[in-house]
Amino acid sequence: MSALRIQLSEHPEVIWEQQYAGDPERIVEESELQIRHPSLQVQAIHTRFRGVHIVSGEVLFPHPVHLRAHTTPAMYELTFFSEHDICYFYRSYTVRPIQIDRYQAGYSIVTILLSESFMRQVIAPFTGTMGEWLTAQGATLRQVYSMPLTPSMKIILYKIRTCRDSGLLKRMLLESKVLDLLVLLLKQITPERQFRGLTVRLDDVDKLYEVKRLVEQHITHQHSLRELARQVGLNEFKLKKGFRELFGTTIFSYLLDLRMEHARQLLLQGTMTVKEVAEEVGYRYTKNFLAAFKKKFKILPGAVGPGSDKPPSGRFGKRGTAS
Repeated sequence: MSALRIQLSEHPEVIWEQQYAGDPERIVEESELQIRHPSLQVQAIHTRFRGVHIVSGEVLFPHPVHLRAHTTPAMYELTFFSEHDICYFYRSYTVRPIQIDRYQAGYSIVTILLSESFMRQVIAPFTGTMGEWLTAQGATLRQVYSMPLTPSMKIILYKIRTCRDSGLLKRMLLESKVLDLLVLLLKQITPERQFRGLTVRLDDVDKLYEVKRLVEQHITHQHSLRELARQVGLNEFKLKKGFRELFGTTIFSYLLDLRMEHARQLLLQGTMTVKEVAEEVGYRYTKNFLAAFKKKFKILPGAVGPGSDKPPSGRFGKRGTAS
């Protein structure tokens, strides 16, 4: 791999720039990466071996920023934001600026840069270049793909972050995990899965998680879209569309699931009547609670109590949504 120059900028100012020589002389090279700038602060570990750069750590944005990343030569970038269940895949020369509007927004991040030569080793023996493969799939390199961070990806990222091996064993493990992540990302891009990339902007993700937190903290409150949108600074359309896209359910379906699960837990304790439980989870009329509970769990609340042998058929799935 030829020399690599990585640049982060807030146009027209260059925030950080670093040049790396060709392929590392050692099997694996590791160093601390620190960036201290009014627009960006980074504390991370930078691990590199032939054709691969892995940066894992914490990123803080002290104030709103339009951040652009650029590499010379161009590389493929995989970036993962664990707290927000979102990841990005793109070629570095095509990347649009990431707009961060939230003041003091901090993120745990893993970024993986893959060289053309590395990708050729993976792709060329079977289908030519990565560009040709994506074109055949109906996708393109001239796009930033944003998509959900799946549980399988999280497990792989955890193994990358916690790898304690050294030398050849470390490189073999990291290289295998990078390929695993690449496979999972490319599966989401291909039309076979009829995948539609997330359209939620990174700077809106925090706001949507804040809405989720508000709903979880106040499950008996009669929330309105207008009220929630005003509290977090989103318009109602972005709130409604973004919540469904990010969490796989509507705000009010999620709230209903929270209420029903809380009610079930109260009934299992056996210290409250059905009427008291209904009032506790925000229902004025018990008959409405009975109908909602039966629809959710396929049984009436009166059948749930201490010593119930079988859990109800409804359950919480990923991210707290009903599965």
